[in-house]
Amino acid sequence: MKEKTGDVVLLVGSLQMGGSERMMIQAANHLSVSCPVTLLTLTPGETLKDEIRKQVRVVQFNKNRTSLALFPLIAFLRKEKPVALFSTQIHINLIAMVAKLFAQVQTKMILIEPTPTGAHFNTFKSRSAAINRQLVRFLYPKADAIIAVSNPVKEDLLKNRFGRPEQIHVIFNPIVNDSLKEGMKKEVADAYFETGLPVIIGLGRLAPVKNFELLIRAFAILEKRIDCRLLIIGEGAERKKLSGLITESGLNDKAKLQGNVLNPYPWLKRAAVCVVTSFYEGGPAVLVEAMACGAQAVSVDCPGGVRDVLEDGKSGRIVPMNDPAALADAIEDAIRHPVAASKLLESAMRYDAGKATTEYLGLVNKLSN
Repeated sequence: MKEKTGDVVLLVGSLQMGGSERMMIQAANHLSVSCPVTLLTLTPGETLKDEIRKQVRVVQFNKNRTSLALFPLIAFLRKEKPVALFSTQIHINLIAMVAKLFAQVQTKMILIEPTPTGAHFNTFKSRSAAINRQLVRFLYPKADAIIAVSNPVKEDLLKNRFGRPEQIHVIFNPIVNDSLKEGMKKEVADAYFETGLPVIIGLGRLAPVKNFELLIRAFAILEKRIDCRLLIIGEGAERKKLSGLITESGLNDKAKLQGNVLNPYPWLKRAAVCVVTSFYEGGPAVLVEAMACGAQAVSVDCPGGVRDVLEDGKSGRIVPMNDPAALADAIEDAIRHPVAASKLLESAMRYDAGKATTEYLGLVNKLSN
């Protein structure tokens, strides 16, 4: 018999394309098998709506800015009184905690921390970042629990005094699920794949934190040694800069920015290598997705959960940050000496969505008793 709980709310910024958004949708889908679930969004967006199971209730505030959703969230908590609320990402976690304090309800607040928070604040220094750092230090310890998506994220939280040891639980992200397994069976047509050459993929927002500039520079070295192609899937503010770098490097016929792709899994299935070059990553879902789809995984050794995901290099290559030559070498080695597909899948299955959400539900039950 399933252990029952009351309503559980998962709070996310929007239903637009994004790793955290997709992760929360998968968590909602799996939790809905065991208890009533509401997926609550703060800002507009519909891109991922079709991925939500019909058993999940969806409530959308559709505010233009996250901060404008504070008072509707307070009213929602007072009216609904959910047994637990999960939220993720720093700015949303802070809004959730302020709303809980004003709503004065018994809802158990569970913050999912997807990045090494200290590294985030150290990378992007600004007045607002300094304020948010102090807000995190004040509000995070008041949560009922914090889920760190990797062991290094937990260590970062403790080092920066963003939470108490007994409050922090390491639960890997719910990534490998039926949507991924079915999605990678779809066909994808692209001229790069039709060449029969190795295709290297970078996947994520075209934002400074993803550091795709490093991937392009490494590819410029690699393609002189091995005939291959580069696809960067995603969209964002750095498109013009990255497109300019591709042209400047003479790679227009070998590298391209693909834009957003709703279903990236068949692309990963046909790729030779997936590469992460971020300045920090909590528990990089793209590496897990790549391994589940059979692609080789290469990453820079950035702060966060890369070593957890790649098992300290047993299931993928890890290279120093900001070293395009070392990155090019690692990608070439992955192409020439791939990790066995069975090992990749075994490693990816540590992030099984059913396992993760069972741990989420167990945490709710523990906090509610």
